[in-house]
Amino acid sequence: IHDILEITIYDEDKDRVEFLGKIAIPLLKIKNGEKQWFALKDRKLRHRVKGHLYLEFWITYN
Repeated sequence: IHDILEITIYDEDKDRVEFLGKIAIPLLKIKNGEKQWFALKDRKLRHRVKGHLYLEFWITYN
């Protein structure tokens, strides 16, 4: 498994949608029950932008 989970964060207002940041997490690095902060990055995942995302993972493999 070499897939990557990509999450893109937007702020949606009535009149516009603003890109806030993006994260990419290799699936092999995700552990069940793990809670972790991730720094948001730009659209190309090269540079940090303002903000963090806190996630808790629960993975089920079929």
